[in-house]
Amino acid sequence: MCDVPEGSFMMGCDEARDPGCDEDEKPYHRVSLGHYLIDEHEVTVAEYARCLAAGACEPAVSNWIWGRRYCNFNKTDRANHPQNCVTWFHARDYCRWAGKRLPTEAEWEKAARGTDGAVYSWGDTPAGCAAAVIDDGGDGCGTNSTWPVCSKPLGRGPFGTCDMMGNTFEWTADWYDARYFDHTPKSAPRGPAKGSKRVLKGGSWNRGVEKTRASHRVGYPPDDNPYCRGFRCAYTPTR
Repeated sequence: MCDVPEGSFMMGCDEARDPGCDEDEKPYHRVSLGHYLIDEHEVTVAEYARCLAAGACEPAVSNWIWGRRYCNFNKTDRANHPQNCVTWFHARDYCRWAGKRLPTEAEWEKAARGTDGAVYSWGDTPAGCAAAVIDDGGDGCGTNSTWPVCSKPLGRGPFGTCDMMGNTFEWTADWYDARYFDHTPKSAPRGPAKGSKRVLKGGSWNRGVEKTRASHRVGYPPDDNPYCRGFRCAYTPTR
């Protein structure tokens, strides 16, 4: 896991630096978080299989029409690819089994962009397939699939994480509210108390560069599991 020290960071979209700001990413604001750890990469097919074998996880098979083709579950050549086709509940259950938890949206975003409001993990300049597994002229940088985790070293974040931009969208712990940033707490925000959708972050292998910005956020029902959904876990040290 990667260590993210206690301190504040800038969350949301800075219109002075990012021309792609969506309304639900505003206003740009400062947030303080305690010390935490976050997985270096998205949970892989091999890691998820261990949870399945232990009886703590369910098969990650999408009910979407293209699920059989694009889901990594049970594909022998995808052990080191991110486990996609997971619902929010799949992600939560895996993190619990691993002794961890899903990161909050704020924790995810700080780990992805650092403390100075960078648009991407690597800075403010779009880098396309040089730094992230996205649709940059073709899904999955032309492979029509996810890639093995940490295949794009130029895309590593300031705390050492990889693939926070692209490969799969990642579930977070928070409920989604398009206007949450209008009244978000300044310290350790945990999202709305209730809702009908959970926050996803980070873009995907079948989405363009505009979806891979660190501040980009989208809400989907927690039981939704197309082939572009994955996750990573977080952990709060006890001392």
